Parts: sequence; structure tokens; C-alpha cells
Amino acid sequence: MKTSGKIVVYITFLIGCIMLLILPRNKYEWMEEIDPSGVPLPDDIAFSNRALFAFLIMLVITIPQVLLAVKSKNTYGKAFSIALTLLALLLWWVRWQ
Repeated sequence: MKTSGKIVVYITFLIGCIMLLILPRNKYEWMEEIDPSGVPLPDDIAFSNRALFAFLIMLVITIPQVLLAVKSKNTYGKAFSIALTLLALLLWWVRWQ
């Protein structure tokens, strides 16, 4: 793959990871920051939509990394892409499971 394509894949990966970190699990999380008195958060009926969206983000950022690992000719490129893929999977698992 050409260098410009790799740069686009890496930038997409970075933006996707930032989105996974910023996307709230519960739309009422901001209430804990204002009043951390320990009151349970209200039920969030749209949690499954956010979880699905986070899963799709994770797929969008990991599939190109896997393709880069498969098409890379040197072992450093393969190892780097595999490490980024595992990082994205770990980030999604810790944040959304």
C-alpha cells in the first residue's frame, strides 16, 4: 500500500480511538461530574445503540489495520498493525464491556 493510504488508515485509527474514548456509555454521565453524591444514574434506554455504534467504530478502525498487516511486506509493519488492532480491541473491550 502506498504511503498516503497508510497515513489515511493511521489517521482514521487515531480518530476512531478518540471517538471510542469520548463516546459516553450513559448519556447521563455528565451528571456525576456535577453532583458526585453517589445517586445512581437514570436508566439509559439508548445504551444498546451507543454500544452498537462503538462496535462499528471498532470494526472500521480494525479492519484496515488487519488488511495492512496482511499486505505489509516487512515484519515491522505487520507487528505495528497487529499491535494497533489489539490496542483498539482492548480499548473497546475495557470501555464497552
